Amino acid sequence: MGFVVRLLLAAVTTMMLAPAALVVPSYAAEGTGGDDQGQSRMLLVLDSSGSMKEQAAGGTKIQAARKALAKVISGLPDEAEVGMRVFGSKVFSRTDPGACNDTELVVPIGTDNRDALSSAATAYKPYGETPIPVALKEAAKDLGSDGARSIVLVSDGESTCGDPCPVAKQVSKSGVDLTINVVGLAVSGKAREQLKCIADNGGGTYYDADSAAEIESTLEHVATRSLRPFTYQGTPIVGGSEQSPTPITAGEWTDTLAGQGAKKSYAYELKDPGTDVRFVFYLQDEHRTSAAMYVKAYAPDGTECDSVSTMSQRTFDVRDVMSAQARIGGLSKDCDEPGTYRFEVYRDNAATSEVPIGLRVLEEPTVDDPGWTTPDLKATAQPAPAAAGAASPLTGGQSFLNAPLVEPGSYSGTIVAGESDLVRVHLDYGQSLKVGIAFPAVTAAMAKALDAGTIWDSQARVVLYDPTWSQLPPASDAKSSDLAGINTSSKPEATALYDATSPVTAAADDSFTSTGGSTSRAGDYFVGVSMASADNSVEYPFTLTIAVEGTAQQGPMFADGGGSASPSASATTSADPGDAAPTPAAKDEGGAPAGLLILLAVVIVAVLGGGSWWWSRRNASVGGPPAP
Repeated sequence: MGFVVRLLLAAVTTMMLAPAALVVPSYAAEGTGGDDQGQSRMLLVLDSSGSMKEQAAGGTKIQAARKALAKVISGLPDEAEVGMRVFGSKVFSRTDPGACNDTELVVPIGTDNRDALSSAATAYKPYGETPIPVALKEAAKDLGSDGARSIVLVSDGESTCGDPCPVAKQVSKSGVDLTINVVGLAVSGKAREQLKCIADNGGGTYYDADSAAEIESTLEHVATRSLRPFTYQGTPIVGGSEQSPTPITAGEWTDTLAGQGAKKSYAYELKDPGTDVRFVFYLQDEHRTSAAMYVKAYAPDGTECDSVSTMSQRTFDVRDVMSAQARIGGLSKDCDEPGTYRFEVYRDNAATSEVPIGLRVLEEPTVDDPGWTTPDLKATAQPAPAAAGAASPLTGGQSFLNAPLVEPGSYSGTIVAGESDLVRVHLDYGQSLKVGIAFPAVTAAMAKALDAGTIWDSQARVVLYDPTWSQLPPASDAKSSDLAGINTSSKPEATALYDATSPVTAAADDSFTSTGGSTSRAGDYFVGVSMASADNSVEYPFTLTIAVEGTAQQGPMFADGGGSASPSASATTSADPGDAAPTPAAKDEGGAPAGLLILLAVVIVAVLGGGSWWWSRRNASVGGPPAP
């Protein structure tokens, strides 16, 4: 049996010395994204006033709206919660009693109501007045006060019952995640301005639809995006002052923040000096000028540990997704002592009104061994990836939670001024991301819809984000923002944007960026495409090409013994939208990973069984007692 013992000891020793096959420890809070995350409850609010029987190019407005609704309803995801409300459907004249309260929920919000929605769309007909204010108020009640909610207002005229703009602003403030998108059916002048005002005050986007064909395509576009709006996740919290910061722990949180230097502070207790703590602040800003966002971290003695900022650098309306992170612990040399730290966030050059914000406090053990590294950590955007093969249709998400996962390849999509679309791309250690976005020259029809001769008609932009949702600065040779050939004051030209990330390696922690984002962890990276404009609602086509370069490599080992045995292990967001985020390996009371103990037991059984067989065979060969 001495041989068996030696064999068993050798097997155990080999297992103890080999790198642990553990999943990379994940952040304490993360969002996996996917089709069932960040999805909105949507209410279609339809104008049933008498003017809807008027002509639009290619048919009447009501005919085009019915056709568009039928297509929208047939394409609704099974899990989408959708309802329908109409206004102006029962009272004929504004002189009649009740004209300004004429609105009805014809289909309650739900998932099993597609037949009812189809019947309501067929019965939809022009009749009365245009009481938009009451319709918006009732729509907000229909949607409730929790979660992501969207109103899609479809109208062809000016309100006949008061100004709906203040009502839209009031409604949009009734919850963190409520937006109002508006489709104007062949409108102009004061009516168009009022409908656009509703969208602006409702935190949404205004869309023109002048012909029957445009009504169909635009309503489908709006409905798709309204079901996936920009979404915040987490527990509501109210940030404090510098003197009295609000205590906060690892997790997901939501708050609100005013502009023009208004600040909020949060207190975090660092207990283990080895913990890497990232405080990520994100929002979808609503501004019409260059806006900046700042995130700072202060040590217990008041010393500034980290200060990062990010700017939208826009001069016209767009809802950019802005984010940045400040860090303590981990590789920080001066801010890893236990104690109470203070994080501070504020905006500058921004609107004075309060906007929702999201906060992510992410914890991870410090890196003991960075694993794979490369001497060249710089992102190189050129040469930009070239489109290969036919482009697949793509509709991006409006937030990190509902951004669709895409593989390397080419995709075709459209974007309207004021929108910001996001997609996810998974990167392992050793891999880098390159993106190219091509905008064709403006067509005559698009140029006609724009304000010709204005140099600042529209501007396109691409922004990359790391798995913590922090914004990455552009590569040094990137072309991440341009008029993209959409300047109608000169000859239209096709233009391309391009950007890239550095290879993913834990060593990137040593080179912090101005925004705090880095390629220090494998996981899902995000590509944001946005369009800014002073005033237009043209759908701009584009082709997005995604390339992932490099071979998946070994990830880092962590100071607590955790490590990466598989290049596909993600330290943040799951690569599969339907999968749960990875979690640290389970441990028993003694701290040994449960998976390792199970494997050890299997080896022991196998070795003992093999040793018993070998011993019985040896005894038989020398005349010993037979095996039992």
